[in-house]
Amino acid sequence: MRHSLSPVLFNSAFAAAGLDCVYLAMEVGPESLAHAIMGLRALGAIGISVTMPHKEKIVPLLDEVTPMARLLKSVNVVRTVDGNLIGDTTDGTALVMALRDSHGVRLEGAKVAMLGTGSAARSVAVAICGSGIASVELIGRSDSGYVEMANLLSGFAPLGVKVSRGDLGSIGRCDVVINATSVGMSGTASEGELPFPIELMGSGQFLYDLVYSPLETPLVKAASSAGVRCANGVSMLTQIAALAFTDWTGETAPVESMRAAVEAALAERGRPGLVE
Repeated sequence: MRHSLSPVLFNSAFAAAGLDCVYLAMEVGPESLAHAIMGLRALGAIGISVTMPHKEKIVPLLDEVTPMARLLKSVNVVRTVDGNLIGDTTDGTALVMALRDSHGVRLEGAKVAMLGTGSAARSVAVAICGSGIASVELIGRSDSGYVEMANLLSGFAPLGVKVSRGDLGSIGRCDVVINATSVGMSGTASEGELPFPIELMGSGQFLYDLVYSPLETPLVKAASSAGVRCANGVSMLTQIAALAFTDWTGETAPVESMRAAVEAALAERGRPGLVE
């Protein structure tokens, strides 16, 4: 949490909107989560963001969760309504919005390849299945991870969306490729590595990397050099914050101001970053 970019995102938004609010980052250990929620109630805060490892553990501590949060058993944002704490999960929705609004990528009828089976990948997979895609091929190292995600999507994916297990060969036959792994993230053992050979992609495809630090991730850098349209996770990170801002305040989020602030912070300081 000490490396969180959320204070930059939200405080720039509050300033741009002229709201008398402040966002603070606080480290809470797993053993203190219940006490932190009691403190939130006592303070009357309008809401909080939730990061790993608390996304699942916070669910039973809340008064209510949205159907999507219940499906995924995960919460990344909480709002206070008449003293009640309501949890939601918005990672996947934020990516769909980022693809559409920031990069001009519409998912209707698209074939998608998804790398990774973690919590962020699950949220993204559910959201894109609900956005009209034709198919999604799930690429992961873990058999159990694939089975868990496939079972999740089998009970959710609209009729006509084909869900299957893919491999690296799937990448070349898909319209949109989403990297939901941490490979290439600065400050990790995999820094500088690629999750797959970029030669598998062509100029007619779009690549989205949930990693946002460094700003030019190794995967994005390789894709750009190969002439593949691509983007890092900053736009998704910004949309997650924008959705929470509107949920908490009822105001339209100043998305461009938020994105500019977070990009400036990343360029100046640099830090590990994966939307999760």
